[in-house]
Amino acid sequence: MNADHIREAIAVIEANRQELGDEAASVALAVLQARLSDATMSLKAQMLETVTVLVADLSGFTAMSALMDAEEVRDTVNAIWQKVDSVVEAWGGHIDKHVGDGVIALFGVPDSRVDDTERAVQAALDMQMELALFNERATRLTARLFSDWAKPPDLRMRIGISSGPIFLGRVGTSGALSAMGRTVETAMALEQQAPVGGVLVSEDVYGLV
Repeated sequence: MNADHIREAIAVIEANRQELGDEAASVALAVLQARLSDATMSLKAQMLETVTVLVADLSGFTAMSALMDAEEVRDTVNAIWQKVDSVVEAWGGHIDKHVGDGVIALFGVPDSRVDDTERAVQAALDMQMELALFNERATRLTARLFSDWAKPPDLRMRIGISSGPIFLGRVGTSGALSAMGRTVETAMALEQQAPVGGVLVSEDVYGLV
């Protein structure tokens, strides 16, 4: 049922409220209004012309897993993403989703700024710095508590950034909006090609910055 059909159904119920009964009509209208809101949001959010997409992926888990149990690995990864996500948000980015050991962040959603692309690049550089500081703290802590242990594994990050149109669609049973399209795919490809510990940007991003 599209938005126009939902509006027609709402009009019919309003016109026949007395015959249906106020309670039944109110329940039906509440359901239809919620569906109309979702349908309208989907229509409005289908295509955004200019969004900067940042894709980051962590590496170094194989070495870390050899020294830690599953819970320790999970807690370490969660601690890292909390810091990294806060950097993205501090620069005005929006966390679209976490996928495996990576994250996809959007700059220009829900509100766009003239400097969204620059903010994304600055966020990427700060993310690399935050991870380097995390590794340094982990090394100092290990050395202080376990002087006979080897240096903990060095977690690194690849980051790719692309800018252009994206499609926002509802994915899965949660109905959450998620970014899709060539701009997202380009950012993912750039992340794969980026050097470990580096940031690789598209030609469009380079031109804008």
